[in-house]
Amino acid sequence: MRKLFTALLLAAMLALPIAASAAPADAGAKSAQGAFAVYGNKDYGFQAQYPAGWQVIEGAAETVVAFHSPLTAAGDRFSENVNVIVEDLAAHPGLTLDGYEKLGLANLAAFMPELAVKERRAGTLAGRAAKLVEFTCRQDAYRLHVLQMMTIANGRAYVATYTAEETEYGRFLPAARKIMASLTIK
Repeated sequence: MRKLFTALLLAAMLALPIAASAAPADAGAKSAQGAFAVYGNKDYGFQAQYPAGWQVIEGAAETVVAFHSPLTAAGDRFSENVNVIVEDLAAHPGLTLDGYEKLGLANLAAFMPELAVKERRAGTLAGRAAKLVEFTCRQDAYRLHVLQMMTIANGRAYVATYTAEETEYGRFLPAARKIMASLTIK
């Protein structure tokens, strides 16, 4: 039970600085309009498209994959990212999407006292019923703005999370939305 519902917490906390070259100021807009590459994971049965100029990192901080944007300036130490976590729910056969969302939010609130939920609503992820949660929080020196979408399929929870510095949230949001909209689950 302890490992269950870590997806929301870990995905939100994926504020890992990443070494990358600085990109032009309009990198967010360009990445949402430019070429997209395809990432697929047969073990977890999903695929997603991501901007071709973004870095792909597999298996960091218990994520299946994270797509990291280019840094936007010489002093930028945070790479906005979209990550996907897949959590096995086999030990919790009656768990609903509503229950998963509520328990995940309670877990987040316990570890992030500055958590401020901006929006919660139903949505669609990978053609399935989903929950969307948007919130802000603080992690170390970073003030973060997070958008999460979660769904349950094949006995697993799939959580796609866009994490950005609060001041950069809008810049990469179009690309993040495209990544999330492209997610397919077999």
